[in-house]
Amino acid sequence: MSRRRVNRGGPLRAIWGRAVACGAVALATTLGSSRDANALEPETVFTCADDYEGPALLGWCTDGSYYGPVHLGSLGVLAWAEEDFGGLAQISLLAYTDDDFVGVAQVGVLSGVGGNHIGIQAGVVAYVDQQMAGVQLGAFNYVDEDAWGLQLAGISVCDSSFGGGQIGAGNFTDTLDGVQLGLLNNTDKKAQGMQIGGLSMTRRLGGLQIGWFNLAINNSAGGQLGVMNSAEDDLEGVQLGAFSYAEAMYGVQLGAVNVAERVEGFQVGVLNVTDHLIGAQIGVFNIATRAPVPFLPVVNADW
Repeated sequence: MSRRRVNRGGPLRAIWGRAVACGAVALATTLGSSRDANALEPETVFTCADDYEGPALLGWCTDGSYYGPVHLGSLGVLAWAEEDFGGLAQISLLAYTDDDFVGVAQVGVLSGVGGNHIGIQAGVVAYVDQQMAGVQLGAFNYVDEDAWGLQLAGISVCDSSFGGGQIGAGNFTDTLDGVQLGLLNNTDKKAQGMQIGGLSMTRRLGGLQIGWFNLAINNSAGGQLGVMNSAEDDLEGVQLGAFSYAEAMYGVQLGAVNVAERVEGFQVGVLNVTDHLIGAQIGVFNIATRAPVPFLPVVNADW
């Protein structure tokens, strides 16, 4: 009697075989959706080339843009999105996004964004070519256009308007709406807020300068509190320091030595000097060269 061999797994095995085959075809189709025949070359996957759509390490590339939780790039050496980044973080020795970055953090020895940046950017050098909203942390921070948030570094530069805080050894911006705290603070046009540090300079002051030496070049309003204060044009407000100078002072100078070409208000100090006085001088030596009495100790006044 012949024995019939039964293939118990025949139907299931056939179904499984078809499923595996279909899955392989689907995967090949997905991975082959790139117009580049060499789409899966490591440099293409890791840098999200413009002609590649498909998986990348912990994310997805879409025509040069990276979307996913974390972009680590090529073994943590180069993470480069040739267009936009959208996700949690881009982390690598060199982390760069050609266009806009929207995420929690971009971290690298060199961190760069060729467009706008929203989030945290950290690196020895942190660079944004357009606008930034968030935080920059590094030895050198640079934003080419407007920025809102915080720059914390050895040197921080914003080539346009900065709203928020710059903290570091040297802080530079075109226009400030906020606070600069550092050894050297400079605004090319206007400081609307506070400059606190060793040397603070602005073309036009609309707030407060506190430090060793404070300088306002054009018409200003606010206060200068320092060892040395200088307003090269009109100042409406207060100067408080060991030595204070103003082209024209509309308010109060209070310190050891106060000098102004014109005073409309008060000078209070050891030595007070002006050409035109409309108000009063209180001090040990009071000189108002065009007053009825050019020199008087204790108090001199002219209305």
